[in-house]
This record gives sequence, structure tokens and C-alpha cells, in this order.
Amino acid sequence: MEYRKITFEIIDQIARIGFGKTSPKPMTTLDLETMEELDTALREITERQQKEIDGLIFFSHKKNVFLAGMDVAVIRDLKDVQSGVEGARDGQRIYNQIEDLLILTIACVDGVCLGGGFELALACKIILVSDSPHTVLGAPEVRLGLLPAFGGSYRLPRRIHLSSALDLMLSGRPVKGDAAKKMGLVEQIYPGERLLEMAVSGHMKGRKEKADLEGSVKSTQLPDPAARKTIFQKARESVLAKTKGHYEAPLRILDLLESSFGKPRSAYLEEEAQLLGKLAVSEQSRNLQNIYFLHANSQTYGGPVGEKEKVIVRTAAVVGAGRMGGEIGWVMAENDMLPILKDVDAKRLETGLKWTETVFSEGVKKGKISEEEFRRKRESIRAQLDYDGFKRIDLVVEAVVEERATKKSVLGEIEKEVRDDCLIASTTSLLSANEIASFLVNAERFAGLHFIGPVSRVPLVEIVTHSRIAPETVSALYEWAVRVKKVPVVVKDGPGFLVNRILAPFINEALYLLDEGVSIDEVERACLHFGMPMGPCHLLDELGFDVGHQLVTILDEATGGRFKPAAMYERLSDLDYYGKKSKKGFFLYDDRGRKLEINKDILKYLPARNIKMSEEEIQERVVIPMINEAATVLQDQVVRTVEEIDLGVVFGIGFPRFRGGLLKYADSRGLDDILKVLDRYAQELDAKRFEACSLIRELGKKKRTFYT
Repeated sequence: MEYRKITFEIIDQIARIGFGKTSPKPMTTLDLETMEELDTALREITERQQKEIDGLIFFSHKKNVFLAGMDVAVIRDLKDVQSGVEGARDGQRIYNQIEDLLILTIACVDGVCLGGGFELALACKIILVSDSPHTVLGAPEVRLGLLPAFGGSYRLPRRIHLSSALDLMLSGRPVKGDAAKKMGLVEQIYPGERLLEMAVSGHMKGRKEKADLEGSVKSTQLPDPAARKTIFQKARESVLAKTKGHYEAPLRILDLLESSFGKPRSAYLEEEAQLLGKLAVSEQSRNLQNIYFLHANSQTYGGPVGEKEKVIVRTAAVVGAGRMGGEIGWVMAENDMLPILKDVDAKRLETGLKWTETVFSEGVKKGKISEEEFRRKRESIRAQLDYDGFKRIDLVVEAVVEERATKKSVLGEIEKEVRDDCLIASTTSLLSANEIASFLVNAERFAGLHFIGPVSRVPLVEIVTHSRIAPETVSALYEWAVRVKKVPVVVKDGPGFLVNRILAPFINEALYLLDEGVSIDEVERACLHFGMPMGPCHLLDELGFDVGHQLVTILDEATGGRFKPAAMYERLSDLDYYGKKSKKGFFLYDDRGRKLEINKDILKYLPARNIKMSEEEIQERVVIPMINEAATVLQDQVVRTVEEIDLGVVFGIGFPRFRGGLLKYADSRGLDDILKVLDRYAQELDAKRFEACSLIRELGKKKRTFYT
């Protein structure tokens, strides 16, 4: 047989199956053709084992990736439960062939080994990994609302301790090679260039006795029933604490393992396949798959590119060393850009460096980077008071205070100190990119950048265009954002851009609810139960009360009264309730910025009455206006596509992934229903604030959706 997706050869009676040699993608995945070829090769090995073949090694031709899992498009294309069940059974049958071989089987993992690739490795008797920092192993299926269903949920708890196996399957987090070895997943770690050689000389040639060839699934002692009960109980409590019960897959994985643990392989795998079939076509998994594809598609620039030579950003600098500047400097240093951090004030430089150090320190504590990497990256940041070295810089991000005069002065300085082809960007959340561009002589190379704080944790960055920008500038900044592991969205200049414009009604309507007599607790709880990462009062504290007031005022003026600020903005504007930055807002905060209890002093500015409102109505009041504004943003062509809006709200404000995105949620609810709610609130509460945009009215009446 001619193999197109895998390589298969026998050298010195050792079979070798390689992945990725012909794959054009940076990450090799398993598709149906690959699985068919793997099945064919394994059948031949099974027939010839212990005669002409004494061992089997799996490896990758591609550096830094073994197998990144099953192609998610295969899962997306499943039509019904039964097709999912049959797909899982096929994968199980193929991987069972690996596990049942009487010869030694070794997975040589150099780089990413996730999902179906990880399950393949688990079916082998030995897993060897490289010492590359890119080498990670894990079962991320739960993040798509699925479970490892090629036998992975059966084999993993038999290879390592049950509690560790549950942690990997329920969190979806990957582990690096050294951590995997400590768990017992991995037998040995070698330099990548010697991995295949050591598999042959160090393992194959010395382990051909039958005693050495027993399956690895028998190597871990299973916990007794009482211990298992405790482990499952703690795992369930942990899942509910982290997900608030919103996510189905981790709970169903627990149900499967708890009810079927210890069953014979064939019986267990059938239940695993049945569960995969149900989960794969569930609404929640479809929503999570939508987020996966939104993110995957965002990693390639799809806009106009222009005809001039594009700048490739290899070195970068930040001017303005507050918290924002410091965290942007961290992003640059994290991605080996040897950044310069510049300010006119030595104390602010210290503040910026402190923030970079804080972020790097958190990475060390969480095991994301080593102490050595921490020191190297921290020391790569060059802090200075002048523009020395700026001629070598490809991108300068101005991050000074958001005041017109200050930005105009600093941008004028920057333009004189950099090369003619150096890109210049300005951090902005309120000021117009067109106005800032007018401060520059050569505005073609300039764009606004709207980072959502904290920069180290929030993936989204909005690339704000203007009338004079060159397409080469947009494409260069987009590719830079992807390189530094951000999720970029290109937006047209306008009040609030994308994320803040959609976020403003969420906060503003919450303040209206408070003025109507709904308690802070009830508003926050309803939004958390909807799936938001934090309630609107907490969010306003994070943003800053003054910033929120300024934002909604600007939007109201720009839209002819659609964003009428809640009276509470004016009532509290002269008080020192700025939120986290003043340690008090709707909540109190400690010196480290941690949220404490509700600020009792603020209650005297709220109505004495306390009305009861259902969670569903509270959720409608704050979420439906977001949908209406998102549709208006689309109508105004602030972004080009529905997908960009959902990308922005998920990766910018943490809109719940399990709902698939704001407009995906609107589609599932039904635009005709949303239109009825808007019309009712427009009549009962405020005609301007709840006026349905023409796009929703048109789609709702035709019973169409945003995504079709």
C-alpha cells in the first residue's frame, strides 16, 4: 500500500510509523485518512510480529509536534449521535491493536502530544519524551465539551494515579515532560536529537523478554473502593467550584469513570463511545467547537495586505512605564523581542519593571517558566530614560496617560527618534485613533492598540484603524499580535471600538437595576449564574468608576442618547468610590487588589427599597442590550464579521464559552424572541435605550440568524 499521511518502514526488525512528513500545517493532526493508513499498517505489524517484527516505534518527522490530536473538523462534521459512537469505536479498535501487540511499542514524543495523539501514546507500552520546552502531553477534549474516547479515559487512570488522571481529563491542561515523568506517564527524557536513537539502542534492544513487554495499563495499582469514592467526591467538588456547574463534559466524564471503573475493557470502551456520541453533537460541545474555530481562524490575517514591503516585527519598545506599559513590556520580553521600556520618570520605570517582574514571578510559581527563564527574560528588558537604541526598533508602543496633549508630545518625540519604516502604535480605550493619527507626520505606519487589562491575562487586542493607515501596517501588527500569543481583532475607529461598546450597556443596565431597587448581591449572582466571569459591579470596580462614566457619556453623545448614563454615575461621581484603584467601589479591596466584601458605605446611595426580580429577568436586562449593541456594531461595520464580534467578547470580556459567543447565544435563543424582549422593554422602560437595531428587526422578522 502507498502511504500518503504516515510513513511506515521496517529497519532491523523494528517497525517505525512516522507522522507529519507531508502535512502542510504547523500542527500535525489525525484525520480519517491518517487513521485508515494507521489501521492498515497495524494490521500488517500484527500479522508479522514476533517473526519479522520485534518492536514498533511511533515518532514525528516534524519538530516540536508529535500529534496535536484529532482534526476538530472531523468532530464538527458528525451528523448525529450514532456517527459519533461509530467514530469512537473505530478509533478504539485501532488503538486496541497497538495495546494488544505482543512486541514492545514505544511512543517517541518530541513536542506537542495532545488529544488523540496522547491516547495513541497511552496505548504504547513505553512513552519517551524529548527535553524540548515545546514537549507537552495532555487530554484537552473536555475544553471542546468532549472526552478522550479512543480508550484514553480507560487507559490513563491505569497508567497513573486516579487523582492525577482525573486532573488531566477534567481540566484539559497539558503537562510538560518533567512533570509527566514524575506522574509516571513517561519512562525517560532524552535530548530531541537522540530520542529515536535511544528508543532503539536503550529500550528496544534490551527489552525483548516477555516479562518486559506487559502492557503499561497494568503497571499502576488501582485504588480500593473507599479511596476511589473519596477521590471522585473531591474531583466533583472541585469541578463544581471551578465551573459552577455550567459545563457538562467534566461531570459526565466523572459519571462514566465512577460507574464503570474496573469494568472489562470492551464493556468500558462501549460506554466511552456512547458518551462521546452524545457529547459531540450536544449544543454545548457545538458552541465550544465554535470558539475553537473562531480562535484558530484568528491566527491567520485575512484582510488587505497592500503592495509595499511589510515590516516584520522582531524588536519592540514601550514608551510610558506604568502598569499598562510594564505589562506590554512583559508580553514583548516573553516572546524574546529584547524590549526597551522608556519613561521620563525613574520611579515610573521602577513601577513598570515591578509589573513585569510580578507577571514573570506568577509564571514561575505556576510552573510555566523556570527560574532561569525568569531571570533571562526579566534581564532582556532594557529600562531607560532616553531614546538610545530606538533606531534598531521595529515597533514602538506608546502607553502614556490617555490625555491628548501628552500623547501628541510623546508621539512627536517618537517619530523623530525611530526609523522611517518603524511601526508606531498608541494604547487607547477612549481617544479616537483618527485624532491620534493627526499628531503624526507619517500616519500610514500608525494604529491604535486597545489592550484589555490585565494584559498578561486577557488575550484580546483590538487593532484600531483610521482613514490614513496603510494596509501593510495592519497586516504587520496583526502578525505581531499573533506572534506574541494575543488574539487580534481589527476594528474601525469609533467610540468604544468593539469590546467597550458592547460592554457599556452591560454595566449601565446593571446600575439602572440597582436604582430600581435590585440589590448588588442579586445583580452579581444572576450574572455569575449566566456564566460571566464577574458581575457588572465588580467589573466596573476593575475598570474604574470614572472610566466607566466617561465611556458611557462618550457613547451617549455619539449615538444620540442610546446610552443614557444611569443616574448613579452622577450621584457617585464626586465620591472616592473609583473601585479597585482607590480600594473601594461597590466592593472593598485589600492592598494587593483582592476583592473583599460589599462596601457598606455605598449602600446609603442606593434606594432603601429592595425589590425582588427573577434571575432570568436580571440576565435579560443586562445581556439583551449587549446583543442589540453587537448587532449595531456589525451594522456600522466596526468589524467585518459576526465571528469577530464573538471572538472579541469571548477573549476580551470573558463571555461564557459554553454559550458559543454573544451572537451565537442570540441565535440559539431566537432573534424573534430577542426582538420581542427589546420592544417590551422599549415600551416599559426607555424607548431609546432598548430601541432594536434594524439588523435585529430584519433578521428577527425573517426568522433568520446572525450565523446564517
